[in-house]
Order: sequence, then C-alpha cells, then structure tokens
Amino acid sequence: MAKRANRNSAATGTSLEDEVAMRLIAVASILCIAAACSEPLPEGEPAAVIDMSAATGVADLELAGVAVEGETGRRFVLGSNTGIWELDGSTATPIVPMSAMPDPQVEVRLPFTDIASIGDSKLALTAIGDGFILDLAANTLTLHFCYEPGFVEPWPESQEQRTDAVAYDSGAGQIIAQPRTFGVESGDINASQIAYYDAETGVDLQWYDVPTSFEAGGMTVMPEVGLVVSNGTGLHTFDGALIGLDRLERFGVSSIDGLAYDASTDTLLVIDGGTSRLVEIAASDLGL
Repeated sequence: MAKRANRNSAATGTSLEDEVAMRLIAVASILCIAAACSEPLPEGEPAAVIDMSAATGVADLELAGVAVEGETGRRFVLGSNTGIWELDGSTATPIVPMSAMPDPQVEVRLPFTDIASIGDSKLALTAIGDGFILDLAANTLTLHFCYEPGFVEPWPESQEQRTDAVAYDSGAGQIIAQPRTFGVESGDINASQIAYYDAETGVDLQWYDVPTSFEAGGMTVMPEVGLVVSNGTGLHTFDGALIGLDRLERFGVSSIDGLAYDASTDTLLVIDGGTSRLVEIAASDLGL
C-alpha cells in the first residue's frame, strides 16, 4: 500500500508459539468477560456532569473522546465534526476547530475517533487506519503510528482498520489503541485487538487478540489499576486478558465514548456520546 511508506512501523514477525499464546489470551478474555461483574453494584452518584452541548453551544457535537494533560491538568474534548475543545470547569473553548486542523501532508481518513494527551501540549489523535500527533504549541499534525501489524506484509487491500479508543501510558512510554479489522466492502469484523506502540517512534510493539465483538469506545491508564478499556457501558481492565471492572449505567451513563483519568482530582472522565455529556466519577466509587 502506498501509505505504508509514510508510517513509522517495522515488520516484527510472529512465531507459531506467539500465535497460539494470542489465541489462548483471546479465549481467556471471553471467559473473564463472561464471569466478571456477576454481583450488581449499587447505584452511584457522579462527582460532576457537564452538558457539553450547553458548554459549547453546539447541539450535535458527535463527541468522540476526552483527554487530560497530566502535568497541567488541562482537559480536552474531541468532537469528531467540530474539532478539539478545552474545558475550564463547565466552560468549553474551541482551540483546534476542524476547519483549522493542521495539514499533515498525508491522507487523513476521517473521522477522528479518539484523543489522548501524551504531555508537553501534544495529543495522540486517531483516524481511520492511522494515528497522529497533534502538537498544540507548534500547530502541527504528524502521522505517527499505523494500526496494521508490522508482522503482516503485505496488508490486504480488502481490509481496513479503525480504533475508537486510544490511551497513553506515561510510565511505559507507550501509546495503546484497539484496532478492529473489517472488510472494506462487507463491513464484517475480521479481528479485534489491543495494540501497543512506542510513544517516541510510533513502532508497534505488541498485539493481543480480544473477542471480535469487543469494541472499545474509550481507554485510559489508571495508577495501580493499569489499562482500563470500555465496551458499551462496561469497564474492563486489561493486562493480557480482559477482566470486568464495573458497569457505568449505574452512574447514569448510556454509552462510553471516551475515557480519561485526571490524577489531580482522582476521577475518571467519561464521554457519554448518547447524551452529549461529560460524566466525572470518583475513582473511589468505581468497583476497583
């Protein structure tokens, strides 16, 4: 594919033992999802709720993600049709409208699907097939990583990939995404995976199979918990296998379409795309 020359990745190869291990992990993930959260948790009260339509003055935001910059506590919200907003309390200010998005000099297959802060005024931003770095200070958008596994060469033209969730692990120096592979014409889901990338180079490091039905709307990294990924209204931890953590409908969330952890307030920020709200939940109230 022509765009592969633009991506920063490397073919890593994979052994039969690796493939068997990945399949076992996928089976374990299914069992963990089925077994988790069997005991219902009590109704919860969010720490805060922001009506993003009221905050922005835009009725149809198509909310897709939320991010928190760790060193400053700055909060960002992504509207796939409106661009990036910065939140100060319940006030939202457009800082990079879609009409002002920098030109990366490569094809961007819209929509933008999620956002994560990697610090120093830089945001990881995902689109169809590729991940980008948006540098707010320099006003640049740069192709940085690709969802196609480096060990699959050549990539079939009949398949496409999309992730609706991206996160940054500052301790490991890694960007994490959840690519789902689908047929371009049929739309059938052929694979669903969680992928890790080197944050500095964009090279893909590790891939894990998860059930094809698993579609993460958001993901984030929480201290002493690790990677937290959503599916519908459910939260799961992931460390090689998916383990159920909580269900956020008990906080009034109808759909998890973005996640971010705010260390300064020890809260989980949740984008509820179904109601155009940002729901903030105390970490201590989650079923950790």
